[in-house]
Amino acid sequence: MEEKNWFIIRQFSQRNRKLKAAGYENYAEFLSDVRWKKIHELWIKKKRKGIRHWKVCYCCESPDRLQLHHLKYQNILRPVLGTSIVPVCDRCHAMIHEL
Repeated sequence: MEEKNWFIIRQFSQRNRKLKAAGYENYAEFLSDVRWKKIHELWIKKKRKGIRHWKVCYCCESPDRLQLHHLKYQNILRPVLGTSIVPVCDRCHAMIHEL
């Protein structure tokens, strides 16, 4: 468990360094920025088109209360749908962040 915690801390540190270098104070500021909103709008369009893997949770396939989750932070400033971010339901999203 300790090794897993260290990995998560390292991931968040990497994310925060990249965001600071790009001029963001924190992750919340990034999520309220136009860049992230464009990615979110693209996801909404894909959901409306009926593309199945954008309409259900990546983990449990629930269609309820979906959110976007970063799989990796290496390219946080240029996220790619399906590669670095995926839709997850709010329940699975909370469990992911508990790991």
